[in-house]
Amino acid sequence: MTNLAGALTSLERYDEAMDALNNCLDISVKIGNSYAENQAYFGLGNLYTQTKEYDKAIEVLKKALVTARKMNYTNNLANGLNALAMVYYQLGNYSLANTYATEAVIINEKYTVYHNLNQQYKIISEIRAKIGMFPSAYDYLLKYVVLNDSLSNIESKKNVAE
Repeated sequence: MTNLAGALTSLERYDEAMDALNNCLDISVKIGNSYAENQAYFGLGNLYTQTKEYDKAIEVLKKALVTARKMNYTNNLANGLNALAMVYYQLGNYSLANTYATEAVIINEKYTVYHNLNQQYKIISEIRAKIGMFPSAYDYLLKYVVLNDSLSNIESKKNVAE
């Protein structure tokens, strides 16, 4: 159902996407599928963020974090932290955005999730610039550029090999 909700969201059919995610959440809770529950909360959080319903986004993203922590879903945890960071960034609460983004980066550095780190370095650089932490913002921008170049080189080599 989360795939259906994603498709509906891309078609800007937000009410239908919301219904699909809420159905998924209800079913996953009833059958005890914590992974599906986590995905539904995460999807709802992203949908509320997209529709600029930030208070609702924060509420469900925090629920997504609870299930991700409880079940040790590190990738979902990092993604949820990053999503919360972006909501707080949109609200102009750069201090909380920094807190959540920093935790997401720590997790992804620990597990070397490079595709997530790339964007998170860029985001944390922007957040830290907003709160006046310029040396740190610059350091993260450099990390972003270096990793982005490395990922681009890897992708280019894969394309040439094919």
